[in-house]
Amino acid sequence: MRAGAVVAVPTDTLYGLACSASCSEALSAVYRIKGRNEIKPLAVCLGRVADVYRYCHVRVPEGLLNDLLPGPVTLVMERSEELNKDLNPFTPLVGIRIPDHAFMQDLAQVFGGPLALTSANLSSQASSLTVEEFQDLWPHLSLVIDGGPIGDGQSPKCRLGSTVVDLSVPGKFGIIRPGWIHQGFDEQSIGRWNSLECPGEHYSHPAEVWAVPLTLTLILLLKLLRREGPRTGAGHYVSVFWWLARPHLQRPLGLQCY
Repeated sequence: MRAGAVVAVPTDTLYGLACSASCSEALSAVYRIKGRNEIKPLAVCLGRVADVYRYCHVRVPEGLLNDLLPGPVTLVMERSEELNKDLNPFTPLVGIRIPDHAFMQDLAQVFGGPLALTSANLSSQASSLTVEEFQDLWPHLSLVIDGGPIGDGQSPKCRLGSTVVDLSVPGKFGIIRPGWIHQGFDEQSIGRWNSLECPGEHYSHPAEVWAVPLTLTLILLLKLLRREGPRTGAGHYVSVFWWLARPHLQRPLGLQCY
């Protein structure tokens, strides 16, 4: 991977494609292999919560990060100058993943740098829960690591991927994409999340529109999503568009899900 290889890996939510986030050639290869539109960002996978502070400008208390990470979430924050400028060059934000998966944590720690991570599938196809489901990609990969079926290996609910949470605006949060949710919340974490405000962004899908009620706290919303589940089809992406009230970004910014 340090030499630019793209490999398939198991995570806590889906099978993914991983490469060095510092290798521009490898990043281009990921987009080419997936047939992915290059305006869609790649997530960054790290091995430790402490690493988040190196690659992001963190605007939330450390306790919030520890509540969610490791876990099946992608936390969107303002990126730091440490990240490769060729990684998602069109946005000042980055989605951070620390999967609740021993192999992925070990891999990221041994690698010693940020890994770019995206789902292991063609962009037009559903996400993969077994290595056989993306075997058309095998010839283009340097290595395929078979970690066995993820989840039950077949249900649409298991293909939702990580829950993407926007933490880029101080004091606020937004759910960019509902998915598998973190199960480690306690009463203390609920109190900390209640200190954040949900501005009520709207989430659009080709088939329907999602709205986050203003009165919901993050923890209540995550529990609701886990109980009822999103009603979109497997493998579909959800987009969110909102206005970032920053002096240097006085324009609408659209984010695609990770």
